[in-house]
Amino acid sequence: MPPLMGDSGMGRWRLLVRHRAGSLEVLVGRERWRNLAISAAILMLILATVAMLVRFSRQAQQLADLQMNFVAGVSHELRTPLTVIRTAAFNLRGKLASRPEQVEKYGKLIQVESEKLAATVEQVLRFASTKAGHVIRDRAPVAIEPLIEDGLRSSRAAVAGAGLVIERQVEPGLPLILADELAMKHVLQNLVDNAVKYGTEGDNWIGIFAAAIVDEHGPAIEIRVADRGPGIPLDEQQHIFD
Repeated sequence: MPPLMGDSGMGRWRLLVRHRAGSLEVLVGRERWRNLAISAAILMLILATVAMLVRFSRQAQQLADLQMNFVAGVSHELRTPLTVIRTAAFNLRGKLASRPEQVEKYGKLIQVESEKLAATVEQVLRFASTKAGHVIRDRAPVAIEPLIEDGLRSSRAAVAGAGLVIERQVEPGLPLILADELAMKHVLQNLVDNAVKYGTEGDNWIGIFAAAIVDEHGPAIEIRVADRGPGIPLDEQQHIFD
């Protein structure tokens, strides 16, 4: 076919390209929003990670503080009976215990302090068992009144002096409870120790009460240790079970 008039023999073409999603502006806008969404999700993930790290750091710091307080408390509790035993042994070796009644006095003192020392070591072992997840061992039927007496005998109240007034009110005929006897004795001992240490500054009175009650779970036995001290501040009550 001969070329047309005025045609140089070079064809003129116009190429039109269209994306299935629409125009180029729409496509760029969609990608922009997609990138913004991905960036926002990454930023939220980073913020959540930082928040979790801060929370874990605070928990680790609180745990470290609790452990330091525990070590300091145990060290103090161990130091006192060891000092008394060392002093009594020194007096027994010297001339201060020349009479039999003095020997008996120092021997009784060593026995009492040795029992306190053994109780402290037992509490440390109990703490280790608690951290290992073995806070409650095998349960067995336990009588309430002997349990309270054993707890008192192992506590500060046994050596607090004649000025301490301990009021006991145990309801007669209470049934046996199914419990870990050693753990229950430690609970009572700790409560009585705290009452003697913090609640007898103005009034040397401690009350221990046991009675049958009915709570939301049904029949139960309630044991209360009371004192007339200042109590626990409101801002610290949330940390009682820490």
